[in-house]
Amino acid sequence: MKKRDMNVVISWILKAGVIASAGLLIIGMLLAYSGINSISIYDTVFESLGVFALFATPVARVATSVAAFAIEGNKIYTAITAIVLMNILIAIFVVPAVLHI
Repeated sequence: MKKRDMNVVISWILKAGVIASAGLLIIGMLLAYSGINSISIYDTVFESLGVFALFATPVARVATSVAAFAIEGNKIYTAITAIVLMNILIAIFVVPAVLHI
């Protein structure tokens, strides 16, 4: 994969993640402030999905970089980026479980 292609894919991932997150959060806020009690559960769902999309965006970016560096055959950058990905995943999934958050 060419460096230019990798940058295009990564920029698309970042744009899509931010747009999806913002859209879900806006829908959740509109539902929350609509005043209709029967849809009050859905506002929380949309807001939670918006925050999840916001967290998932950098994870997807780093995972894509790992794959791109591996395809290029760049072992050093693949290893470094894989370590960064592991750190992010540990911070998201393991640390809260250990600290009982």
